[in-house]
Amino acid sequence: MACVTAWVEVRLFPQHQGSQVGACVAAELLVALSVTAFARQFQEMTLRRLQTDIEKRAIREERLAMTRLLELMCDVVVELDADLHITQPAPKLAAMLTLGTDSSMAGKSLQ
Repeated sequence: MACVTAWVEVRLFPQHQGSQVGACVAAELLVALSVTAFARQFQEMTLRRLQTDIEKRAIREERLAMTRLLELMCDVVVELDADLHITQPAPKLAAMLTLGTDSSMAGKSLQ
């Protein structure tokens, strides 16, 4: 809209031609650069998010594969947190310790 107004003013008032056209070109360039910068930032943000999602999925799949492999090789597989507490129910461990399969081992410490 600003450029249309500037064009009309140049046609009606030719003595102001240089300043109006220059301002119009500068405004158009500023808008074009702003849109380009915004699009580039949005693209980078989207690529980072996709990369993060792919990495999370790969980690989940690797963890699942490792757990399945351990379950094939070991009698009992137990997942521990940093404080050595059991993070998930472990019915095989409870049965091995003769606590019965109804006993939940989640949250218990191994120390």
